[in-house]
Amino acid sequence: DKLLQTLKSLRDLGNTLIVVEHDEDTMYAADWIVDVGPAAGVNGGDEVHRLLPDADVVVVFGGTNDFGHGNAALGTIEDRTNDTFYGACYCLFMQLIERYPSAQIVMMTPLHRESEDEVTYNELGVRRCGTLATYVQAIREVAECFGIPVVDLFRNCMIQPRIPALKEKYMPDGLHPNDAGHVLVTRCLLSVLEQL
Repeated sequence: DKLLQTLKSLRDLGNTLIVVEHDEDTMYAADWIVDVGPAAGVNGGDEVHRLLPDADVVVVFGGTNDFGHGNAALGTIEDRTNDTFYGACYCLFMQLIERYPSAQIVMMTPLHRESEDEVTYNELGVRRCGTLATYVQAIREVAECFGIPVVDLFRNCMIQPRIPALKEKYMPDGLHPNDAGHVLVTRCLLSVLEQL
């Protein structure tokens, strides 16, 4: 897919990339995998130390799983522990900056999804703390605290599965972008990377 090809091209130019992503194809193409989410095994978000030490670019594509089946409360911008989504974002960014002070860190927000406005129970039976837009706003706020550029796919990518024509073209299952959707995601990522 186009996004994976772009990442491989950046790597082939001599860059070391760290991509925080849950896409299975991306994980299979990786040279190294570390689970860093707040519910990632015993150590949760404290696994950044296991990532390769010489990254030039770190791309974090996160938040959709936290909304869909995370078990942490949303929290507030003042949170500084992995116990809340806000706090987990803060801890992740702090750890990435400490580990990669010279690397360019970029955050990508989740894409729209069909069930994004539901404030119900997630797949684990935990009550969601807001809509997907609430989680996206938390990502924006915490990234802004660190001056981390945000690729705002939620606001700028034009993948909206609640519009039938866009769903059919870019996200037929209402959650995962197809190849055409990945082309749009790639363009959004590249437009931010080219400005840095």
